[in-house]
Amino acid sequence: MKAATTLIRMILLGCLMAAGAGLVAAQRPVHPGVLLYQEGKTDEAIRMLEAATRAKESKDDAEIWNTLGLAYFRKDDLKEAQRSIEKAIKLAPNVAAYHGNLGYILLLKRDIDGAQTEAQAAVRLDPRSTNALFILGRAKLAEGDLDAAERYALQIVEISPTVPDGYILRSNVLVTRLGKNVSAGWDVRDEIDLLKQARDVLVEGAEKCRSHPNHKTLDDEVEAVSAFYNHFVGEKSESAPATSLIESGITPLKILNKPLVNYTRLARMNRITGVIRIAVLFGADGRVRYTMLLNQLGFGLDEEAVRAAMGIRFVPQMKDGKPVSVVRTVEYAFRVY
Repeated sequence: MKAATTLIRMILLGCLMAAGAGLVAAQRPVHPGVLLYQEGKTDEAIRMLEAATRAKESKDDAEIWNTLGLAYFRKDDLKEAQRSIEKAIKLAPNVAAYHGNLGYILLLKRDIDGAQTEAQAAVRLDPRSTNALFILGRAKLAEGDLDAAERYALQIVEISPTVPDGYILRSNVLVTRLGKNVSAGWDVRDEIDLLKQARDVLVEGAEKCRSHPNHKTLDDEVEAVSAFYNHFVGEKSESAPATSLIESGITPLKILNKPLVNYTRLARMNRITGVIRIAVLFGADGRVRYTMLLNQLGFGLDEEAVRAAMGIRFVPQMKDGKPVSVVRTVEYAFRVY
């Protein structure tokens, strides 16, 4: 079983960068706290870097502040992460990576305007910063400006055709268009071309990103989106439906158990609410085969919704006495109480 959860979180994590432009490392040895962070020893890194920010000889070291921000981000403390990276920018305002880091944190906090301001600053400093362009694309996606988001996706692919970012962003734009149309009452089968385009974009990315470390996950995305496309193409090719389920010999899918979703710590800290809609392919074998997010909230809630959807227990839909696969849309509501 595979879930089309997208690579967004993985890619955005890659947007958070240390050693801006390599300037610090070129001038002096890397601080031990930075090394601890790179080794994954986050708590130790925070203690050492916090001490460094109070020491006379290192309190004005921008890379120490930037890495401290990355360490706090790794602990889901966005407030301290933002404070630290803002200090890094104050000390070194011309490092594109610092602006990109702050832009991503602001994007997570739903400060869309602030995220775009910082990402635009990064692009002015480095016009080929695909990380910053990706943040701008995600911001436009969050605003619902799908045309602008797609333009950023195409720009990323033009700059870096062998990394997944642009392909994933463009595929997400297409799936979001699909989700909006379905939410407005359209039948997925009438919007099949959007799903085909999303699949084709991912296939192109998978072919061109074969040497990228994340290529296997991209392959999984291709497989999942292709499964939905093939399912709906098969449905569309069937004869016109009968006037009732009984006449067509269909016994509908029956949900036996729908696991509850957990409200993540990061989402609770930022008081994020909303509804996530997921297309779920319920297999004829009684297992959830694939999921595809039709919209996203971020803050770990997308992953939580997919986890819950993958755990749904059900009796398969039956046609003429035989189990068949079927796609249904499942919703998960997240509220702050």
